[in-house]
Amino acid sequence: MKRILAVSVITGLSAALVAAWLIRKPNPEPVSVVAALKPAKPTLYCEFYNFVGRSPKVGFTFALSGAAAAPRVTQLNQIESDGTRTAFESEGIAAPLWTFEAGAPPTLVSPGEAIRILLYGYEGTESAKAQFGEVRSASAWFEAGLRSIQYLNLDGKCRRSGA
Repeated sequence: MKRILAVSVITGLSAALVAAWLIRKPNPEPVSVVAALKPAKPTLYCEFYNFVGRSPKVGFTFALSGAAAAPRVTQLNQIESDGTRTAFESEGIAAPLWTFEAGAPPTLVSPGEAIRILLYGYEGTESAKAQFGEVRSASAWFEAGLRSIQYLNLDGKCRRSGA
């Protein structure tokens, strides 16, 4: 009987200590509503597949700014099929500024013109709006093509996201 009473007292004291610790624990700072509602930067992600079209060979992420018909295109990162990833700016490497060439189809051209990405369904151009209409979702995948000596000619797809 004494043993049951001792276990009960110890259990009760432990529960009281845990409850007191939880009550005294400081509340976390509330998240700013303004920060939560801030729209994300517009980005363009493109991935290109091996010749069979089953697995990605290379992927690029770009930040877009300025007018949708002629945006400023900054490369954020590049991901290779072997798993290597180059994250510009965060690794101390200057982010490359690509050229946007409006046309049919619009084209992204790398610095040095070694890589060209053809954007067959890019929503930011008048030609794409005429082809796909205003109802096309900004986050929908659209066809793209990669032209380079290093990667050869690869088919792929791109998707815009953010505001």
